[in-house]
Amino acid sequence: MTQLIRQFAKEDSWITVRWLLFLDEAVSLEEYFKELYIPINCEVLVVQGREIPDFQAFLTEVYHVHPKGALQMHRVAEWRTLRIPTWSRAPFYQSRGNLQGTGIKVAFIPEDGFLIVKKYDGNKPVEVEGYLIDIWNELEERMNFTTDFNVPPDGELGIPKGDGSWSGMVGMVLAGEVQVAIDEFSFTIDRTYAIDYFPPIKNDKVMVFIKEPSMEDRAFDIFSPFKYNLWFSILAAVLVLYVVISSISCVYGCYGGRNVSEQYNFYSAWLYLLGSCCQQGNDKVPLTWSGRVVYLTSYLTVLIMYFAYTATFISFLNVKRLSLPFDDFKGLLEDGTYKIRMPHGSARVIPLQTSRDPVLNRVYKKLIEPYLEHTSEYGSQGFRRICDCDKCGYITSYQMPRFVASTLSCRVIGIPRAFYPTTSSMILSKNCPYKRLFSHYVHQMMRSGILKRIYDRTMPPVMDEVSEDVSPSVTVGTVKFFFVILGAGYAVSIILLAFEISFRKIYKL
Repeated sequence: MTQLIRQFAKEDSWITVRWLLFLDEAVSLEEYFKELYIPINCEVLVVQGREIPDFQAFLTEVYHVHPKGALQMHRVAEWRTLRIPTWSRAPFYQSRGNLQGTGIKVAFIPEDGFLIVKKYDGNKPVEVEGYLIDIWNELEERMNFTTDFNVPPDGELGIPKGDGSWSGMVGMVLAGEVQVAIDEFSFTIDRTYAIDYFPPIKNDKVMVFIKEPSMEDRAFDIFSPFKYNLWFSILAAVLVLYVVISSISCVYGCYGGRNVSEQYNFYSAWLYLLGSCCQQGNDKVPLTWSGRVVYLTSYLTVLIMYFAYTATFISFLNVKRLSLPFDDFKGLLEDGTYKIRMPHGSARVIPLQTSRDPVLNRVYKKLIEPYLEHTSEYGSQGFRRICDCDKCGYITSYQMPRFVASTLSCRVIGIPRAFYPTTSSMILSKNCPYKRLFSHYVHQMMRSGILKRIYDRTMPPVMDEVSEDVSPSVTVGTVKFFFVILGAGYAVSIILLAFEISFRKIYKL
């Protein structure tokens, strides 16, 4: 019987079934299971008892917390002659929730702002902090285990290789080097064949980030505060005012009002109207009441336009308005000048590879695949790369810039509609005996709001609040257009002055 049990143990068959063994009362359970490891997730019940002189039987639950630990025995039920059986079995998670200081090997990738190593023992990290580490520490406290931190040599999350193996932390979990990997691993079909996931910890979106365009790079001119259709309407209104006021002067001149016709005729009315548009006074007021009404209308119209333009223009100069080169994957593809990078060994490229959307497939083929051999470093290093490159993009979690913004030399911005949703969690090996316990306690933390509390406590503020080095809103590059206008005005006035002097000398005026 013992040999048969050991054979099943080698094949991991008893994890999927519940075992009931009948042994003689004289058999010592410690000796019987001395060379046999019963994982904590395996349910093995042993019945021992005697019939004479009085019937007595015991049902005992046995398991090991870890391979080198002592056999754990818990009395589940007891039968005695002429007595009702007594049951004392506690719920699975309550009876086995204490791992008694068991050491669990964990893989992670150190990252500024996200997973920060606070203390090393030689080259080995022994104290780590961050959002996911806080969740892990909560599990560590509830389940009473210790953690042995390890860093993957290649610094990758993990993608499949051609020979069936995996790189990065997924490869370490699959090879049994560690039992758990701590990071935001997206749920993918390929990974589910190799490893198991913790219950979903966060719903997120994967977004394309680029370096924020500078003020000097934005399209800007003096007409920007108003839309073109509004400028055309204003121009049309001014032309109508010019025609009306000059027509009034002409009509009154036809009826004998000589002074009226000469004052605001078709040749001079535009100068007076130009003065009103510049909010300048006029030494000649229209003599007719109808002309005065039109003239007043022109002043009021231009005054309202002036106030509206001034307010909008000041806001335009002082408020940073982003002028992105594109706002979705289609625009990114049509632009075609950006090189898109992503973290080493990331599975976030898979949705682009396998998507049925032809735009996403073309984005991958044209902007991502040619640079896969030169993929960016993980996390903040990838963002630093796009800070040094004007035409580089980086695909990562929507929340990642909040962790690393304070360490960057530039501001990064996500393309609003260039993203896809994802669900992420930590991973563990398929034969990890603590998977059932981990799942239970993560769900318990989720229902009680502890996960949200950890998230709110550890997440840094939004990028606008984190950034300390914000360039001034108005720079020389922003207002250089006005210096061009000023210089052009000087040049034109000098040319006209020279022309006027020459004209007077020629004709002796």
